[in-house]
Amino acid sequence: MGKTNWFRRIQWGAVLLALAFWAATGTAFAGGGNSNNGNSGQNNGHGNASGNSQGNGNGQGNGNSGNQGNGNSNNQGSGSGNGHGNGNNPPPQNPPGVFHLCIPTQTGCLILSSSTLGMIPTGSSNPTLGITHTGGSTPSFPNLVMGIFVPSQTPSAAGLNFTVNFGSTSVNAALFSSTVWNSGKLFQNYLNIPLAGGGPPAPLSAFLTGTTILQPNTMGYNVYLANLGNVTFPTSSQFTFGLNNFNGFPMGTVFYPWATNAGRTLVLESTPQSSAAVVDTPPTTPVPEPGTLALFGTGLLGLAGLVRRRVRK
Repeated sequence: MGKTNWFRRIQWGAVLLALAFWAATGTAFAGGGNSNNGNSGQNNGHGNASGNSQGNGNGQGNGNSGNQGNGNSNNQGSGSGNGHGNGNNPPPQNPPGVFHLCIPTQTGCLILSSSTLGMIPTGSSNPTLGITHTGGSTPSFPNLVMGIFVPSQTPSAAGLNFTVNFGSTSVNAALFSSTVWNSGKLFQNYLNIPLAGGGPPAPLSAFLTGTTILQPNTMGYNVYLANLGNVTFPTSSQFTFGLNNFNGFPMGTVFYPWATNAGRTLVLESTPQSSAAVVDTPPTTPVPEPGTLALFGTGLLGLAGLVRRRVRK
């Protein structure tokens, strides 16, 4: 009798182990699920595999033991959950893009290819330029910024007075800091504004590459900023510079636009260094007006008369 009882206990133990294994794996011979569709749900769910007691989520579905488990348990089945399974992630709200400075023409705005300077030469010390945007259908930005980088060794580089005209907007440009930008990256190290996602790093060296060919001793820039407000692209707008107290931007001055949020605490999009513009023409020397020349000539004649009288005496 003792041996028989032990044998029966072993048999029942084997049966219980088989049942436990069957319950854990959900393997059934007559399951009606769709085999080979196992990872269609997110996370750890096994999808519609035949005979699985799990649903498409993490927990148990509505399936019964050996039949297919099609339940949605904790999450959706084949829907979009956490980026897994067969679900589709939503497209980005603002397609990435960049700004380009361009030269206005009768047929549009011509984006020039990068020169050996790595920037677009302007051909004028007081250029008329335009801005275009690529990478989005009609992106709108809360604040468009025009940065003007004046070589720091230029006389009175920290005391310039000028306005930036963009469409119907006219803004006085302001010196960002009395400290010259002479190291590091523009946004992260000098302006202390983080970039939203990726973007051109805008290191000082990228701009000096073009400027030092025109101004060999340039080590940094006085940075002027003009916050032009909200703008919607792809309509390209021309901008010009109203100058006061000086005749033009010195050679090596760089123009470089970017966009920020309304609070000006985050750079949304910027410009590749190859699409910036650099002044490659020296400022013009003012020509005296005809009235000034006549007055100057009269003074010379009077001086000559005085000298002649003294000689006669």
